Amino acid sequence: MTFKKIILSFIIFFFMLPDAIAKAINSSDWIKTEIANFRLVSGITNIGSSKFVPLGLEFELKDGWKIYWRNPGDAGYPPEISIEEKRNLSKLEWFWPAPKRFSFQDIQNFGYEGKVIFPIRATVQNLQEPLFLTARVMALACKNICVPLDEKFILTVPVGITAETQYAELIRQSQQLVPTELSWPGFSIINIRNAENSITIEVKSDSPFQKPDIFIETKQNFEFGIPKITVASDKLTASFKLSTNIGKSEKIVPIPLTLTFTDKDKFIELKKPLNIGISAAVDVNSTSTFQWLEILFVAVVGGMILNFMPCVLPVLTLKLVQVTRKSNAQKHVIRTGFMYSAFGVIFSFLLIAIAAIIIKQAGLSVGWGMHFQQPLFLGSISLILLAFSGSLFGWFHFKIPRVFLWLESKSVPTIRSEHKSINRLNHFLTGAFATVLATPCSAPFVGTALSFALSHGPLEIFSIFIAMGVGLSSPYLLICIRPELLRFLPRPGAWMKKLEIILGVLLILTAVWIFTILYQQIDLNWFIAGVLLIGGGFLTFGLYHVTGSIVLKIASLCLPVIALIVIEYADQRPIKTFTDNRVLNTGTSIDNIIWREFDPLLIPDIIKQGKFVFVDVTADWCLTCKMNEKFVLSSKMIRKLLSRNEIIKMKADWTLPDITISSYLTSYNKFGIPLNVIYGPNAEKGIVLPELLSKEKIFNAFFKAGLQQNNTSQPNYIEKTFINGKNLEK
Repeated sequence: MTFKKIILSFIIFFFMLPDAIAKAINSSDWIKTEIANFRLVSGITNIGSSKFVPLGLEFELKDGWKIYWRNPGDAGYPPEISIEEKRNLSKLEWFWPAPKRFSFQDIQNFGYEGKVIFPIRATVQNLQEPLFLTARVMALACKNICVPLDEKFILTVPVGITAETQYAELIRQSQQLVPTELSWPGFSIINIRNAENSITIEVKSDSPFQKPDIFIETKQNFEFGIPKITVASDKLTASFKLSTNIGKSEKIVPIPLTLTFTDKDKFIELKKPLNIGISAAVDVNSTSTFQWLEILFVAVVGGMILNFMPCVLPVLTLKLVQVTRKSNAQKHVIRTGFMYSAFGVIFSFLLIAIAAIIIKQAGLSVGWGMHFQQPLFLGSISLILLAFSGSLFGWFHFKIPRVFLWLESKSVPTIRSEHKSINRLNHFLTGAFATVLATPCSAPFVGTALSFALSHGPLEIFSIFIAMGVGLSSPYLLICIRPELLRFLPRPGAWMKKLEIILGVLLILTAVWIFTILYQQIDLNWFIAGVLLIGGGFLTFGLYHVTGSIVLKIASLCLPVIALIVIEYADQRPIKTFTDNRVLNTGTSIDNIIWREFDPLLIPDIIKQGKFVFVDVTADWCLTCKMNEKFVLSSKMIRKLLSRNEIIKMKADWTLPDITISSYLTSYNKFGIPLNVIYGPNAEKGIVLPELLSKEKIFNAFFKAGLQQNNTSQPNYIEKTFINGKNLEK
């Protein structure tokens, strides 16, 4: 071998050795048999700041072979891990993906075929020591015959700077296949009833059923037969009737059931009691306190209040300034302008309602303000804001395409003037713009109305969204009915030009706020490029207004288009994958509060320890959330309250799409944020706080959840200032 070949071999060995060592450490060797191959893998390279280590038990089954679920059915036994030697291991938590049903004559088995990974979460005792594990895996694989599998694994996860391994995505995907209470948004149980030798379970779903199935587990040795499944004609309700040996009782006795429902790629696991007894039935479907007409009234009031939220108020002010500029106009001209603005608001809500119905019928989740999670929308709305500010600076006036003028002339024959048509459509777009800016805001009654609408059918969605549109457009409708009210506005003068410049600057600042949201969603380099292109387009248009250069005009039109293309195809920022107990730097003014990463699966265990959980679902684009944070959560009393050791604080950031947070919202029949929930020993299901927080509401909820007022570890300030939620502070 020549000297060059020796050097080349050494270099190849040097660079391949770390990767080979990493693979050896981060996974066990494959156990290969004629029936199945299986191994244990780790999702992280090293133990870093988290005590949780994501693992996966991976099986590759040969054709026709199956292994079993935790409830194997009529025969078999599930896979299990027996620890033979361990170092720095506190516990292992096993998670089970949704199973399949395998039938052979009257024998029913539940399990898996092909490739399956069982997610396992290991908890280490010490972050400064490596995790070492020697475990024996036992499973039963069946085809025409059943063969036991029994092999030993060795796995090591060292200490160091943590990073995801090549197996992280596989573990993450398998974790998403584990049924939970939140994994099927829009699913609920209508009732459970027990007959002499059978049990019937009725369910409903917002998305159509295709091929539903059910798996029932009890701690007692009750048996359940093959389910007889009936799906309604609308495919939104279904019933499962199963034979059982539970029988009946002279008195009502609750039997805990674990119910796992599957339907192709949808699944959910719920725990419900079966009350056996004469005429025993469980109605577990909650009904709304408000009747439909009452909800319509609530929607109108909520829409009216939205006008005074920081999202919409600048648009209303801008509208009044535009009218003041033409205060000498005839009443019918003013009335028509405000009427078209009201039409713009109501028509926009109508479009939102149609979009919500289409999304729901497609089986997807829908929520208020979700479009602010889309980078392309953020880029577009920032351009609109800058365009409005340029109009206020006098750089240009909006011109409506002639196709819209033709449509309006057909729909309103009495209008002959193109100038009048442009004015009317400008008013219409002002109303539509107000609706768009209202969507990241919430207000009292808005959450109630939205929750009722989005949890019901198309009729409720249409009527409630239109009612909210009427409420939001109420100032325009009021001026339309009584235009003489405008005489209370100041007369036009030089002050108006200054006010328009101030409003233009405010719109630019609003665009900057939009950019801060966009910053959280796309890669930094793409973000800088997109913002520079948008800013360049805005500045070149301003220079074009001064110089009249045709080159600047073309550049001002091309740069924003390129910016939107860049934003649309930009790389997204990486999303955090594994939830753990790491402390988050929330970047808020609540400087002495430790926020933990949101993980709803940890909440029941925390409550069992006698502690409390405060969940804050927020987003960078949610202005109401920021108001709550600024004026309530940052107050001295609330900071003192939340700093108590027995209160665990979880922050769920919905700035980016997150299925866990979406499912959590749906579980409380909420379709928008903010959402704040308090859990405790006396409130295991949680106490939902109103959209606009107050100190009194937070204290009362904690006391209701079981928090003691006379805790000696807490400064007396809280007890002296709040007793039973009453503010005694002068």
